[in-house]
Amino acid sequence: MSNNVIVGSVYNVSIIGCGNALLNKYRSPLTQNNVWYVPKIIKNLIFVKKFTIDNDVSVEFDPFSFLVKDFST
Repeated sequence: MSNNVIVGSVYNVSIIGCGNALLNKYRSPLTQNNVWYVPKIIKNLIFVKKFTIDNDVSVEFDPFSFLVKDFST
């Protein structure tokens, strides 16, 4: 893992830590592995392709929201 993330192809910002996150507000908990803690990035970002593969789900977007669908149900 690199110690920095390049933002806007100009700025290097430091990665302070790495870990796993659990989203357990759903029927079956969803995981996000290898989450980077980068305090200088003020918005949470998600790699949708990796999230769908790790959790066996699909994600649908519309202009107002998004929907996570579990493949098993």
